[in-house]
Amino acid sequence: AAMLPIGAYEPEWFMGHNHLNPEQAGAAFLALGAKHLLPMHWGTFQLTDEPLREPAQRLRAWRKSQTETIAEGQAPAPPGQPRLHIPSIGQTVELK
Repeated sequence: AAMLPIGAYEPEWFMGHNHLNPEQAGAAFLALGAKHLLPMHWGTFQLTDEPLREPAQRLRAWRKSQTETIAEGQAPAPPGQPRLHIPSIGQTVELK
């Protein structure tokens, strides 16, 4: 499993040296060969210029743009298929 940061990336000229944007986190997830992606470091505080919920929206759009199928949440999927988990605040995620 990979827990990767997806928030606090705007303005990119300033934050890009230290933070991943959602698409970069998705690419890192695939490069790592992990089977589960749990994004972190987003949606809690308005830290930077991007809207609070934008990181998750962009990560979902990235998932849909991939040629490799990536399941989301607990949706049925073949064993071993990469899976994106974007839990609600306070939600527990069980990885299998």
